[in-house]
Amino acid sequence: MSLTPEQQAQLQAINLEVNAIPYVEMPGKGEPPDWWNDQPVLGNSWVCRDYTLMKADKLKALGWPAGALTEMLCWSEPVGNPPARGYHAVLAVDTGDPSPMILDSRFDDIYRKDAPPADYLWVWQQIPGTTEFRQIT
Repeated sequence: MSLTPEQQAQLQAINLEVNAIPYVEMPGKGEPPDWWNDQPVLGNSWVCRDYTLMKADKLKALGWPAGALTEMLCWSEPVGNPPARGYHAVLAVDTGDPSPMILDSRFDDIYRKDAPPADYLWVWQQIPGTTEFRQIT
């Protein structure tokens, strides 16, 4: 499917809506290790991977095919002294174009994977319809 203006507006609206939820990096007391959730839980962390799950749920509720929505993992741009990269998750939406659209908790505007607003190093992409990942080459 090619992205229509209406679909682009849907992606943009979902990205903005979910990005409005405050980022909470510190795990909550008793929070299980490697906690992933599609809804914020008071007292628990809410990080990039959680944003992707909620965005995917919202898009599926609007009729987007589950197979078009995959998680992508990357290393973010180097920061600090010495410079270091952080691990980051985003939602990729396959629209039939060569480069998927990205919904990113760090940026309010959606963008194409081949034109990120930061110096990302793409590493893994979820295999559609599974919980497995393939390495991006």
